[in-house]
Amino acid sequence: MRLIAILSGSDWYDASVEHIEIPDKMNLENEYTAYIKWLRTDYHSNTKTKHQSFTDFLKSRGATDTDKVEIFEN
Repeated sequence: MRLIAILSGSDWYDASVEHIEIPDKMNLENEYTAYIKWLRTDYHSNTKTKHQSFTDFLKSRGATDTDKVEIFEN
Protein backbone atom coordinates (compact mmCIF):
# COMPACT_ATOMS: atom_id res chain seq x y z
CA MET A 1 0.00 0.00 0.00
CA ARG A 2 1.04 3.59 -0.64
CA LEU A 3 0.10 6.63 1.43
CA ILE A 4 -1.21 9.45 -0.74
CA ALA A 5 -2.29 13.03 0.01
CA ILE A 6 -5.07 14.04 -2.37
CA LEU A 7 -5.01 17.83 -2.89
CA SER A 8 -8.33 19.26 -4.02
CA GLY A 9 -9.66 22.70 -4.84
CA SER A 10 -8.62 25.29 -7.37
CA ASP A 11 -6.70 27.50 -4.97
CA TRP A 12 -5.78 27.62 -1.29
CA TYR A 13 -9.00 29.46 -0.44
CA ASP A 14 -11.04 26.31 -1.02
CA ALA A 15 -8.30 23.67 -0.96
CA SER A 16 -8.61 20.43 0.98
CA VAL A 17 -6.24 17.57 1.67
CA GLU A 18 -7.32 14.00 2.29
CA HIS A 19 -4.94 11.20 3.25
CA ILE A 20 -5.66 7.76 1.88
CA GLU A 21 -3.90 4.47 1.42
CA ILE A 22 -4.00 3.00 -2.07
CA PRO A 23 -3.07 -0.47 -3.32
CA ASP A 24 0.41 -0.69 -4.87
CA LYS A 25 -0.98 -1.62 -8.27
CA MET A 26 -3.43 1.30 -8.42
CA ASN A 27 -2.36 3.82 -11.05
CA LEU A 28 -3.61 7.27 -10.02
CA GLU A 29 -3.40 8.74 -13.51
CA ASN A 30 -5.57 5.93 -14.89
CA GLU A 31 -7.97 6.25 -11.96
CA TYR A 32 -8.30 10.00 -12.49
CA THR A 33 -9.06 9.43 -16.18
CA ALA A 34 -11.74 6.89 -15.16
CA TYR A 35 -13.13 9.38 -12.62
CA ILE A 36 -13.46 12.15 -15.22
CA LYS A 37 -15.16 9.68 -17.57
CA TRP A 38 -17.54 8.67 -14.76
CA LEU A 39 -18.35 12.34 -14.07
CA ARG A 40 -19.05 13.07 -17.74
CA THR A 41 -21.12 9.97 -18.42
CA ASP A 42 -22.68 8.21 -15.42
CA TYR A 43 -23.00 11.17 -13.06
CA HIS A 44 -24.18 13.83 -15.51
CA SER A 45 -26.51 11.53 -17.41
CA ASN A 46 -28.26 10.00 -14.38
CA THR A 47 -29.94 12.34 -11.90
CA LYS A 48 -30.17 9.54 -9.33
CA THR A 49 -26.41 8.94 -9.25
CA LYS A 50 -24.86 10.39 -6.10
CA HIS A 51 -21.83 12.63 -6.60
CA GLN A 52 -18.45 11.29 -5.48
CA SER A 53 -15.25 13.22 -4.92
CA PHE A 54 -12.12 11.78 -6.50
CA THR A 55 -11.17 10.42 -3.07
CA ASP A 56 -14.55 8.70 -2.68
CA PHE A 57 -14.16 7.28 -6.18
CA LEU A 58 -10.75 5.83 -5.22
CA LYS A 59 -12.22 4.35 -2.03
CA SER A 60 -14.93 2.63 -4.07
CA ARG A 61 -12.10 0.99 -6.03
CA GLY A 62 -9.96 -0.24 -3.13
CA ALA A 63 -8.36 2.77 -1.42
CA THR A 64 -8.92 3.24 2.32
CA ASP A 65 -8.76 6.04 4.86
CA THR A 66 -5.56 6.19 6.85
CA ASP A 67 -4.28 7.83 10.00
CA LYS A 68 -0.69 6.74 9.38
CA VAL A 69 0.31 10.18 8.09
CA GLU A 70 1.91 12.50 10.60
CA ILE A 71 0.96 16.11 9.95
CA PHE A 72 3.05 19.08 11.03
CA GLU A 73 1.60 22.57 10.69
CA ASN A 74 3.61 25.70 11.34
